[in-house]
Amino acid sequence: MRTRSIASGLAALALLAAALSCQNINVETETLQPPVISNGEPDFRYSMTPARGRSVTITDPNGGADIYYTLNGSTPTNTVSATNYQYTVPFNLAGTEDATTVKARAFKPGLRESSVASRTFELAWKKMSATLTTARMGHGAVEVDGKIYIIGGFTDQSFGLMTADCEVYDVGTGVVSDLGYDLNSARAAFGIAVLNRKIYVIGGTVNGVPDPDPVLVPSASIEVFDTQNPGNWTTVTDELPVAIDNLCAAVSGGVIYIFPGDSGVGSLDTIYAYSPGSDPAAVTLSSGLYSDRTYFQAVPIGAGILLVGGSMSTKDVGSFDPSGPSISDLTDLTTSSYRFASAADLGNVYLFGGYVIGISAAVRKYSDSEGESQDFTMPAALDYPAAASSGGYVYVSGGLVSMSSPPVNTIYRFTP
Repeated sequence: MRTRSIASGLAALALLAAALSCQNINVETETLQPPVISNGEPDFRYSMTPARGRSVTITDPNGGADIYYTLNGSTPTNTVSATNYQYTVPFNLAGTEDATTVKARAFKPGLRESSVASRTFELAWKKMSATLTTARMGHGAVEVDGKIYIIGGFTDQSFGLMTADCEVYDVGTGVVSDLGYDLNSARAAFGIAVLNRKIYVIGGTVNGVPDPDPVLVPSASIEVFDTQNPGNWTTVTDELPVAIDNLCAAVSGGVIYIFPGDSGVGSLDTIYAYSPGSDPAAVTLSSGLYSDRTYFQAVPIGAGILLVGGSMSTKDVGSFDPSGPSISDLTDLTTSSYRFASAADLGNVYLFGGYVIGISAAVRKYSDSEGESQDFTMPAALDYPAAASSGGYVYVSGGLVSMSSPPVNTIYRFTP
């Protein structure tokens, strides 16, 4: 009888263990499994406008457990309070913080509560409270030492008026201030690059002579601003071989490479290498061809420079290798567009807005290995904005929201 009783008890324990195992409960410690927190996005970002990834779901892998969660970083308990919630249905992130950490825990009578599950959700887009004093588009934006320098640009929707004004957005304080030194010539659609903490503004569209002249013309001049020793912009004696606007500039290996652009009588198919102190010189390619572009972007990636898009009919992406020097074709964009802003992050290129049949709010992520994919849409459609990266974020400024109204003065922050 005793043997039969022991066997019966062991069988009952085996059945209980099997039942608990079916509920994903750790039998040895009688501890519940932690909840699973998700917003349906692989990288756990979200946006408010347009809404994407805001809704958070907490899943109970145990079955029948009570789930409690917090949003302030504290450890959840099984008592409801002003900061400790019981989960019943998906909830929306508020978007009031740059990042929100959701912590959750499973509870069930007779069993040990689960470990704390934690998930941090970051805002993909944030409209900054600071605004530009001068609304603009077709301007330049570069980062030096945690400050975004916002230079020149068009100030009307007809591409007829320009500014020489320069502003500085301090990423740390969130304050926009006037640089205190204007360009020597109002200009837009220029190339811009930073070398040894000096900002180089190259070519672009300027007013004809005498100034102001209703006819805008391309420029061959180069202006320089030393961020370490602030003072007036210097128009250097170095000049482009030909006047160019709608050009791009990018630095690689201590050299500024200049990619035309429009000469006023047509696009150009020559790349120039510029070492300050001498005039830019034509680059002879060992292989590949530089195809003429306008309203495109040149983005440093590793040791090379990606040449992306340009004009309503161009999907082309090329890679310029300064060591060749050479150009190779990469995977095309899926949609032709122009006048977009760009920035690079972790080997990817991000393209912001521009003109795609109409003014676009799209954010396109591009890499040669994966091609083009859509990222979180901008809060507003923007044509001809400018972008600069700092501290893991991209700051997108200005741009045109309508062909019937002037440019805007907004600054948005994007989290790649």
